[in-house]
Amino acid sequence: MLFFIILTLIITFISQSFESGEYSISELIRPGNILRDVSDIIKPFLLKNREMNKSGKVLIGTVAGNIHDIGKDIVALVIAVNGFDTLDIGIDFPAIIVVEKIIWTYS
Repeated sequence: MLFFIILTLIITFISQSFESGEYSISELIRPGNILRDVSDIIKPFLLKNREMNKSGKVLIGTVAGNIHDIGKDIVALVIAVNGFDTLDIGIDFPAIIVVEKIIWTYS
């Protein structure tokens, strides 16, 4: 899919700019937010073309102490458009809460 090729190129450029010192951590926030906004806009169109049969269920989130959700959001999008029923629980959850959400949601 063209969207994922372009997304990969953008992420690679941003990563290389950060690794080379051209971008600082604060300069990663805006491109990350833009990627998230674009993903939110395009996701309904990508999901519309998928079959209704789901491949499985995935719960995604970040554990306590990790508030970096840009990568999580991209992975959640890729998983969803590939036919998985995806539940994004957000960021900064203690591991026990993640386990409880898995049990309550998928049992």
